[in-house]
Amino acid sequence: MKRDLVYLAAALMLAGCSQQDVNKEYVINSPSQPKEIRTGHLDMGGTAPDGGSIEVNNYYMSIDGKSVVPVMGEFHYTR
Repeated sequence: MKRDLVYLAAALMLAGCSQQDVNKEYVINSPSQPKEIRTGHLDMGGTAPDGGSIEVNNYYMSIDGKSVVPVMGEFHYTR
């Protein structure tokens, strides 16, 4: 049933398209605005006794001056 509805929707979309619509070139303009990177507003990060440092801003973390984006996840076995 779902497959039949998908085929029907695709057929209706293709029926409304002419050859000119298929070959038409579209352009998307997305003006880039500089992002404000704020530091110091989060009480996180610091310097270790051995000289290593972790800094946190509103976009990423820096470990010893190198930008990193941590990847995390959770498992909820009882759900």
